[in-house]
Amino acid sequence: MISNDSETRSVNADYVTHLAQRLELDIAQSTHQIREINEDIHVLSVNAKIESARAGSHGKGFAVVADNIKHLVARTNGVTEHMDSSVQGLIDELAQLSGKLGVDVRGQRFSQAAYNVIDIIDRNLYERSCDVRWWATDDSLVTALSEKTQEVAGRASQRLGVILDSYTVYFDLVLINPEGEILANGRPDDYSSAGSKVHDTPWFKRAMELNSGQEFTEESAHVSRLVKNQEVLVYSTAVRQGGLSHGAIIGVLGLLFRWKDLSHTALQRAWEYLTLQEDSKDDLALYILEPTGRSIASYGESVFETAIPQQVL
Repeated sequence: MISNDSETRSVNADYVTHLAQRLELDIAQSTHQIREINEDIHVLSVNAKIESARAGSHGKGFAVVADNIKHLVARTNGVTEHMDSSVQGLIDELAQLSGKLGVDVRGQRFSQAAYNVIDIIDRNLYERSCDVRWWATDDSLVTALSEKTQEVAGRASQRLGVILDSYTVYFDLVLINPEGEILANGRPDDYSSAGSKVHDTPWFKRAMELNSGQEFTEESAHVSRLVKNQEVLVYSTAVRQGGLSHGAIIGVLGLLFRWKDLSHTALQRAWEYLTLQEDSKDDLALYILEPTGRSIASYGESVFETAIPQQVL
């Protein structure tokens, strides 16, 4: 019997499968009981026929009744066998449908979770692309790369520090000359990266090749020595003469973004959404993969350690 809370129970493929299994068990038990009853009736009919034979002409009526009971038992067994085969076919089909429903529903659920993760990350990183292009036009940065003195580099560092005071999503901002040497950074007390060479990094080399101030580039998640081997995602663009969109390139501005914080937040929300729907968390692990298949973020109780290669400066 279905429980009284069936009206309020949420419908899902697992519960449909459970009902199909219960139905199969109940029918199997019922047909088994019918067969046992038929066996008892058959024994009674045989005994009745024996007694009618003993009674001679007075027992003929019992013989007729015994034969009819025998025929009824045969008919009942036929109905039971038909019910077994036909109902089993329906149950098998129901199980297949519920299995497909489970795959479809779970797939839609995971697709929605993936979309939410992408949306959170995409909206956040779009703001980073706006930040880097805007800040690259700052006069103090342009001056530091044009005049190349320790004094103006100090003012550029102070300016970058002021910007960082208003943002929690960055480890640091770095200003680099065309030779790939960091002239100033926004958090010199935390990260002593001034003087470091980054000329071989993808985000610097690509920034030096951009065609206008409207363009930017990035490097995917990696471990950077510029911020004490923490996981970063770098956005960069060219700093141009006069701060003009089509001015000559005089250096590069790099934004060292806290990638792990963003990815952890996005995956945690997806985890919470999915675990509200899933019966078990044991086989659930979430990953963010690059098109190459490299994992750059993970979340879950059973995830493997994700290795993000360390950037060599």
